Amino acid sequence: MNKRFILFYSVLILISFKSIYAVNRYWDTNGATAGFSTASGTWGSSNFFNTSEIGGPGTFRNWTASTDNVFFGSATNSLGAGTVTVSGT
Repeated sequence: MNKRFILFYSVLILISFKSIYAVNRYWDTNGATAGFSTASGTWGSSNFFNTSEIGGPGTFRNWTASTDNVFFGSATNSLGAGTVTVSGT
């Protein structure tokens, strides 16, 4: 079998694995309450990354994986204006 063919399909498989593990995370400053409130806090230490697209009950944590998709608001709810500080830069 052609080495280029094998390399090409190996790369495609690896790229597809990355997207399998991607999780949507939403910056949500008001916890389990519906909506996202206003932008505030510190990326890297504030426990504001939520898995809920509408804000509200979801899984919260203060970090993201390199494969995660990060949103500040969604098509359903917006995040109010404010400032998010980034730690560790």
